[in-house]
Amino acid sequence: MSDLEQQIKKLEAMHQESAAAFMQPKAARRSGIAQEAGTVADNLIATLDKLSTRLTRLVKLEDAFVDQVFELKQLAWSARNWGGDGQVVISNTLAGNRCRPTR
Repeated sequence: MSDLEQQIKKLEAMHQESAAAFMQPKAARRSGIAQEAGTVADNLIATLDKLSTRLTRLVKLEDAFVDQVFELKQLAWSARNWGGDGQVVISNTLAGNRCRPTR
């Protein structure tokens, strides 16, 4: 099984566990489940980013239009990542949580 498939299955399992945990009182939930879910999601996003970069390199310089579309996609993906990181910092600060670097 590929690394991507394993990470997707792990994320699915985390979603199921998290959904069940929401129905329980906070004291009954497994400690660290939120942090683990975040780590699993971050790992999957990193893997997708690596695969996207590899695919871009495979087709680079084959077609100028495709090169430009991939460049645009990569810039949009980067903006999405940094925007999401900024949102996490703002949300954590407003919630009174300590800010942690995401990268």
